[in-house]
Amino acid sequence: MESIKQYALALSFIALLILVKFVVVPVYQWQQETISSNDSLELRLTKSSYALNNKDEMKAALAKTSEKLSKIKSVLFNYQTKSKFQLAQQKKLELLFERHNIDISKVTWQLAVPLPTWQIIRYEVRFDIQGQVADLQKLQVTLDSQSKWYNNDNFNFRLDTRRDNNLGKASGRLSLKLYMQEKP
Repeated sequence: MESIKQYALALSFIALLILVKFVVVPVYQWQQETISSNDSLELRLTKSSYALNNKDEMKAALAKTSEKLSKIKSVLFNYQTKSKFQLAQQKKLELLFERHNIDISKVTWQLAVPLPTWQIIRYEVRFDIQGQVADLQKLQVTLDSQSKWYNNDNFNFRLDTRRDNNLGKASGRLSLKLYMQEKP
């Protein structure tokens, strides 16, 4: 008994530490979790109230965004397998060049580049071409007026022959980028 009285201060300190460890700290942690949970619920309530109060504005914004999205999708090509897409586009473009009396000496498809941010795939095709300058200009106008987007990325040409009353011939390289929607 006397040994207990001798270490009374140390035992009291140990009892206090045990009380803090098993009572005060768990209560404090519970309070912090409750406060955090309440803050989260309050934020959700605020967002929900805002959404309910601005329901008409949100519907209008959604309609506007949907309209813009449909316009953007209308200029993109629908998803197809790579080989089908490239073959169909190459045939279409070769026919277009032929109609404008433009000779193609080389066609090169570059690697397809997925653009995950916009959920599209970018294809690039390069043509080595030659023809009359006036025909090249008509081809340029036709490409720009297509319903789907043909991005004329690079058009370098060299004038071969030119006369006073004729723009002459030109040869060069045309690089087109085509954008297709990703697989749904």
